[in-house]
Amino acid sequence: IDTAFSPNSFFIQSVRKMIKKNAAIYGDKAGLNVVLQVKSRFDEPELIDRALEKGVKVYPVSFYYFDKDNYKKHNMVLMGYGHLSFEEIRNGIRFLKKVWF
Repeated sequence: IDTAFSPNSFFIQSVRKMIKKNAAIYGDKAGLNVVLQVKSRFDEPELIDRALEKGVKVYPVSFYYFDKDNYKKHNMVLMGYGHLSFEEIRNGIRFLKKVWF
C-alpha cells in the first residue's frame, strides 16, 4: 500500500485491498470519516464490540436512523481516521479483518 496518498486515499485503498468485497464504503469522498456496510455474520453491536476488543473504535450508524426497523438490514459502522498515522490505519483494518470475517 502506497503511503504517498492522502490519509483519505490511503484509508480507502487499505479497506479495498484488505477487506475487499466484504464491505461497501460510503462517504469515501466526504472527508475523514466513512461508513462501512459490513457483510459479516455479526450485527452492528457485535462488530463494535469485536473491534473494541482489538483496540479499534468504530461507531454505530443505527443511532442516526429514525426508523430502527429499517436499519436492521444494513449492518453499518462509522469510522474516523483523521487522527491516525498510516501505520495505525493499516493495523486497525488488519485487526478488523481478523475479528469480523
